[in-house]
Amino acid sequence: MSICLERIFEMKRAVIALNPRASENDSLKNFCEQIKILQENGLWDEIFVLSVIHQSYFPYSPDDYDHRRERILQEVRQSLYRGISDKIDFHDVDVLECHSSGDEEVVRLMASWVIKKRSQVLVLGVDIKHISSRWSLEGIPVTAAFLSPVPLLVVNVREPFDFVAEKEPKVLLAVDATAPPSAKALRRLTRLAKPLKAKVHLVNVTRRKTMPVLTGTKTSEFDRVREVLHDTSVILQNFGVESIMEVVKENESVANTIAEYVKKNNIWVAAVTSPVRSIKHRLAFGSTTQAMLGHLGCPLLVLRTR
Repeated sequence: MSICLERIFEMKRAVIALNPRASENDSLKNFCEQIKILQENGLWDEIFVLSVIHQSYFPYSPDDYDHRRERILQEVRQSLYRGISDKIDFHDVDVLECHSSGDEEVVRLMASWVIKKRSQVLVLGVDIKHISSRWSLEGIPVTAAFLSPVPLLVVNVREPFDFVAEKEPKVLLAVDATAPPSAKALRRLTRLAKPLKAKVHLVNVTRRKTMPVLTGTKTSEFDRVREVLHDTSVILQNFGVESIMEVVKENESVANTIAEYVKKNNIWVAAVTSPVRSIKHRLAFGSTTQAMLGHLGCPLLVLRTR
């Protein structure tokens, strides 16, 4: 029974969501190269490709769009198929129509398709130039980071992987001591680490204001960080994944510090946890997650905490 459960929990199937006009974008090649690397290293062995369209995406009147609907769906499917057929191995291309062009509705439709396909992760590409330094509240990747009920893997399409020079796969989990990762999030993380045979780096970025000082007045806070890292490591070990723990000092920002750690240590995938939040909570939560979308050179895995 335990062997069967272990096989169920492995991350072996992914849904890749592409823009309807992705095949016209020069960054598609770079995106597919990164997907191929992860696939070849065992992260998943079956890929489904999905695109979502809405009437507003096309220069047609409502009546003209209704008349052309089936043809449009077919043309988008064929375009995506031609664009990626020689770049990655995939099962099929599906094109869905959303009744609203809002980011929330599109993300929810994508997520429902992921669940229907019994996939364990939704993969999106993002151009970091489109992630504002002020953490824009718009865009499918940012919305999915908060609302997707399944793990989200965001791939930076602007730059190619530079971690492949390191043969040993490594995964980073950014640990916030004030909101420790749940067992559910850590179990989901193991679905990534196990297929890759990767060691997990548990990294806490201690903000400058909370670093221990000579008087020792902040020592209890530092001890709390170490306790959370230790507890997280024990849970991962119980799930069969080895980890190392590190506490690093914040430089410019938490996101920038993690990005530097990723580059220095040849991290393959960085992971963060995110609770379920509505759009109205974005200003109060998630600035680090949003900022990381614009910093990292490697894929970013966003895990729901519950």
